[in-house]
Amino acid sequence: MRDEQAPVGLSPHLLKHVSFSAFIGADERTCWKSAIGGDAVCSGGNDCAGVQAAVVTGTLAQWRDAVVSGCAKDVSTPVRHCFNKLHSLFTAAGLNVWRDYTPRGAPDQTFLLLEDKRGR
Repeated sequence: MRDEQAPVGLSPHLLKHVSFSAFIGADERTCWKSAIGGDAVCSGGNDCAGVQAAVVTGTLAQWRDAVVSGCAKDVSTPVRHCFNKLHSLFTAAGLNVWRDYTPRGAPDQTFLLLEDKRGR
């Protein structure tokens, strides 16, 4: 922090020390919890009148992995739409931890996150 010449960006070790929470709601057709995986913490989950709602908390590393999983080709459109939104919210906040992935448009108006194998 004292080095004025240091490059700007997120240090990789911070990915496991900074946590974020999001309130996610969906109808019964959207199974977004399976895309999050077992690492992120889901607290306050509720299923009432066909609507699922939960506060999801995880480290930045866990969110990175969850968004990659949620933006995969084999994920349903509503789930991918949810994770596309989360990707854009983190990116807009200056937390783009997906620099080694390339967004690729899908026919359903969402995008896939594909690993960039060019070795950036």
